[in-house]
Amino acid sequence: MEMKGIGNWASVRPQVVSWNSEVGKRMGNLGLSKRIVTAQDDPSGAALATRMGAKGDSLQAGRRNALGGMGVTRAASGALSTVGEGLGRMRELATRSANGTLSDADRAGLDAEFQAIKQDLEGLVGTASFAGIELFSGDTLGVQVGADAGDEVLVSLPGSGLIDDLSGTAVDSQAGAESVLAGIDAALDGVAASQAEVGAAEAALASAATQASESVEKLARAESRIADADMAEETAELAKAKLMLHANLALGVHRDVDDSLVMKLLS
Repeated sequence: MEMKGIGNWASVRPQVVSWNSEVGKRMGNLGLSKRIVTAQDDPSGAALATRMGAKGDSLQAGRRNALGGMGVTRAASGALSTVGEGLGRMRELATRSANGTLSDADRAGLDAEFQAIKQDLEGLVGTASFAGIELFSGDTLGVQVGADAGDEVLVSLPGSGLIDDLSGTAVDSQAGAESVLAGIDAALDGVAASQAEVGAAEAALASAATQASESVEKLARAESRIADADMAEETAELAKAKLMLHANLALGVHRDVDDSLVMKLLS
């Protein structure tokens, strides 16, 4: 009986041996889901993973920055509230002292409290700080809250001159009490404006922190999808390698099969 294809087996065998070796390598790399993907395996994928990892780290840092900025705004808001409360009490004292039916002794008692509050407020405005930042410096702080340039929230801190117009004032006389009211009102307006600015900055920082958290979650989901796609690709490679191995075995067992059919199977 004639054995078809034996004449060509010798010429095909080296290629089959080479395929068999390559199949073994692929099986070893792909098996048991323990393959380590390197830049040599997929340079573009490795670069993408690096960029995504770096962006995720930046987003986390931006979120921490936003939370830190909120610490500053809350401290400034608390200090402004204290100043506002003190000014409110000073205005009450001035209004009482402006009453023409009070005696000098009555006004002296009112002025003693007035001066004590004013001194406390001057000390607060001059020394209040948070994490080394002077809360009444009048500075504008830029807080980087995102991964990209320009992802910034500006925090405008109140200035130290909020209560400068009250320096040297007193309510120990009716005229003095009446004249100080306008200065107190101006200081209260300044406090209200600063509170509005600080409050707006805090709201922006809170929103940025939330957006950063959501972006980190989206990035994690994207990385998971990429990992799933990589696994699917490796599974397909494994299936292809197994088919090549089966074709290789078929060639060795069925040497009497027409060479053209075998080569078609291998391709």
